[in-house]
Amino acid sequence: MTDEGLVPIAPRIERALDEARARWPELQVDPTHLTARVLQCVGDPASEAELEALALVDLAWSVALAAGDAEAVALFEREVLASIGGAVARIDRDASFAEVVRQELRVKLLVSDGQNGPRIAAYAGRGPLKHWVIVAAIRLAYDLKRRRGDDAGADGEIDAAIFDDAERAYVRAESRALLKQWMEEGLRALDDKRRGVLHLYFVEDVASEAIARMYGVHRGTVARWIEEARESVRVHVRRRALATPGMGPEGVDSLLRAADGHLSLSLSLLRS
Repeated sequence: MTDEGLVPIAPRIERALDEARARWPELQVDPTHLTARVLQCVGDPASEAELEALALVDLAWSVALAAGDAEAVALFEREVLASIGGAVARIDRDASFAEVVRQELRVKLLVSDGQNGPRIAAYAGRGPLKHWVIVAAIRLAYDLKRRRGDDAGADGEIDAAIFDDAERAYVRAESRALLKQWMEEGLRALDDKRRGVLHLYFVEDVASEAIARMYGVHRGTVARWIEEARESVRVHVRRRALATPGMGPEGVDSLLRAADGHLSLSLSLLRS
């Protein structure tokens, strides 16, 4: 096995901490804890592809959340939990249902059960933290409906809540539906191995090193497979978007940004 371009993680962590401090000056992130979390995710040294795939700033935020930092929690309430209503409404439009999901999610993600740390510590930086939480909210909502004996009745489409407000001006509802279709097409076009690796990595939260052992390859190879598969899906979405009448450059760019963040949701909802 070769090292396949492995590089140290320290410089990337320093840059991520600088960016986190610039965005959220009050946020308190322990560099030692962040380093340990990154080591759990990719190891040290790591490949360029592995580090590029990590949302390091959001990972820093999750480390602060796991430590109970008050500013991190306030940001989480304001920027993440407040945004899950639209996604949950696809499953049940009752506002009280969304609040139940929000409350259960708050406890599951931020409160330690006494033996293990808070579930937010499981976030591995594979896409934006907000999208990871929305996927968790959707799963929790379906689980709640099953527990109540109700039919969830949702078709699993990608919800508008995942888009930032600024992007909604460019990405119309019909375009969001097209994004779901195009991403499913792109994922189905992958070979079984790469689609399976993506599912293990993004949906099952299996570390790249563990996936490498499953396939008998170096983890750098797994990182390359993941990046190639993501790029294949992006290329498919871009090609389909550019061929769609009336979709300007801003709309195409927004769809591509959304495609990056929606991968775990699309994989988890992809029909076999």
